[in-house]
Amino acid sequence: AAHELRNPIAGISGAIEVLRAGAKDDPGALEHFLERLNEDADRISRLTHSLLTLARIEAIGESELEAVDVGVAAEESMQALVAPEGVRIDVDVNPGVFAEGDPALVRQILISLLTNAYKNTPPRGRVTLRARAGGSVPGNGSAGVEGTAAATDVVIEVSDTGAGIPREERDRIFERFYRGRNALEKEGFGLGLSIARRMVEVMGGEIGVESEVGEGSTFWVRLRVAKTAPTPVA
Repeated sequence: AAHELRNPIAGISGAIEVLRAGAKDDPGALEHFLERLNEDADRISRLTHSLLTLARIEAIGESELEAVDVGVAAEESMQALVAPEGVRIDVDVNPGVFAEGDPALVRQILISLLTNAYKNTPPRGRVTLRARAGGSVPGNGSAGVEGTAAATDVVIEVSDTGAGIPREERDRIFERFYRGRNALEKEGFGLGLSIARRMVEVMGGEIGVESEVGEGSTFWVRLRVAKTAPTPVA
């Protein structure tokens, strides 16, 4: 965290020094450094928010779970994001799929996985969100158990047609602050997938990834099927 904070703080200090030295009297320079200050302040704010979210999850631990309508969570997650221009979005969610979990956590997990897929999918690519009860999960994912999901499981997948993840990076992709070798500083802090994993663990589930370089990635989440679906109110 200290390492991630060092660069934006140094940027803010440097911009202030330059402005005090006279750049504030030049309208063009003033606008440039104000924009830099805004970007660095926003970066610190986003990092702080991510760290607080992770801390809250760690403090809560295993929470009281309820029946979550995965279709509703998927729809709300899609509405919360703006899809990249030129990227095709497919949704394949079986109706009546209810998982044991926390609605806010399931929604945030989907937002995190969709954000990651959007970021890594080039124009003319495709992002697919799937959800079903039972079925199978991809076979060589990390941070989860390989194989076939039982009928008592709900499997959610977010696939993209991006560059894929090298095999040597797949085992580390869910580590805190880890970013792939090709990641740019502006792309994030390496906390999104770590937080998603902890959210899944709090709900007693598993998360993993299947990826091939040049073909794209599929992140999957496995949760227990809800014992009873909520009864509609007349």
